[in-house]
Amino acid sequence: MAQLAGTMRARTGVFVSYSHKDQSVLERMRQFFAPLEREWNLQYWDDSRIKPGMDWHTEIKNALSNARVAILLISADFLASEFVVRDELPPLLAAAKNDGTMILPLIVGPSLFGSIESLSRFQAVNDPKRPLKKLSAIQRDEVFMKLVDTVREALGAQNSVQIRDSTPPESAGAAEPSAEARDDTSSEAERVATFGWLRKQAESGNPGAQAELGAWYATGMMTEQNFPEALKWLTAAAEKGNAGAQYNLAKMYTNGKGVTKDTARAFQYLMMAAQKGHADAQYYIGQAYREGGDVPQDYAKAREWYAKAAVQGHVDASNNLGAMYQMGLGGAKDDVAALKYIRQAAEAGDAGAQHNLGIMYREGNGTAADPVEAYKWFCKSAGQGDPKGQLQVGNHLAYGWGTPQNYEEAVKWYIKSAEQGNAQAQFNLSVCYGQGKGVAVDYAKAMVWVRRAAEQGYAQAQQVLDSLVK
Repeated sequence: MAQLAGTMRARTGVFVSYSHKDQSVLERMRQFFAPLEREWNLQYWDDSRIKPGMDWHTEIKNALSNARVAILLISADFLASEFVVRDELPPLLAAAKNDGTMILPLIVGPSLFGSIESLSRFQAVNDPKRPLKKLSAIQRDEVFMKLVDTVREALGAQNSVQIRDSTPPESAGAAEPSAEARDDTSSEAERVATFGWLRKQAESGNPGAQAELGAWYATGMMTEQNFPEALKWLTAAAEKGNAGAQYNLAKMYTNGKGVTKDTARAFQYLMMAAQKGHADAQYYIGQAYREGGDVPQDYAKAREWYAKAAVQGHVDASNNLGAMYQMGLGGAKDDVAALKYIRQAAEAGDAGAQHNLGIMYREGNGTAADPVEAYKWFCKSAGQGDPKGQLQVGNHLAYGWGTPQNYEEAVKWYIKSAEQGNAQAQFNLSVCYGQGKGVAVDYAKAMVWVRRAAEQGYAQAQQVLDSLVK
């Protein structure tokens, strides 16, 4: 049966679906789309656009119906949101199937994304094994730039986005290039136009543009790497109080990139950024005080700065702060506070923190001993390839802690950990081969693994070898 001809509204917008617990990620990402909204008439929408008095159901429905590109901020909180799963994803997935809407998963934190076929079939913007929460600030910004480039190409292919004032005056009236030529050159033309706009804004004195331009020159993103230009623009922005520029200058002086290495000056810029609330800077100030060197070692100040970063969700700061509470560094020992901060880092997806949290639950530090909960967190850590987590999963399986005893599965996890160089896993694996636990007895393999553990200084392995020699 022939389909009736009808009128369909073209999809031209960008819709962002996210969990409000990932608000900080949304706000940073939005900065990268702001220039496109101003200069390209980009129709960007997230629910912060809903003002008091508006019918939010209607606003969301309209935005969904206009979405040419849908950005999904994927995290455990996103997948746990009933509203997202019930009200936002179905129409977006239907639009992808029927109208060609592009779905762009942006991996914010570890989640079951890879196990959900309806979502994982769409290519993620960043590697799911390296979610945003595990990246540095500049690495996260590079992912956002990749996202922006992808969106521009998608919308440009639909002729829904136009560059303002990008054509030199002398070319006015020239014949428009063919569609094929536009397809071949549009990406490079868009990059040139964006870079030109940003430089123009920087030259006009805009500190945000100066900071961004300096970062582009420093990383070689969107232009050739040029450290003198990076230093020039980052310094200009830093002098106007831009925290991001101050932080990046600190990195340049720390590493001696484009400048003479000067850790004292780096610390000054780092402190400027930290005092303005820059989370990464606050974390590294905490590191500086914990380790000592350019500043006197001061555990109390390390705690203070870790806490400032942890409040903003900084994973490494949360984990380190928890460790300091657990060890009583910089103040009273407090297992309850330690559990709180280590759990915060673990829930954000940090494999090391997940391992540490597992230890706390198994040993009953700051909470009642709970081997089942401990095993759960060790599995999360092991699933991310952490050798300590893999070792502990093997131990729990071998001894039946919080899970049924299963030597065959234990051996699999010992092998994963041992192959990454974990000495205790190497020794445990040698025991399994020597005693036939979970595997057939194989003294040759037992000797291989006990020697590897002994070579790393593992005491029990050295004792075994010494007993064999005697």
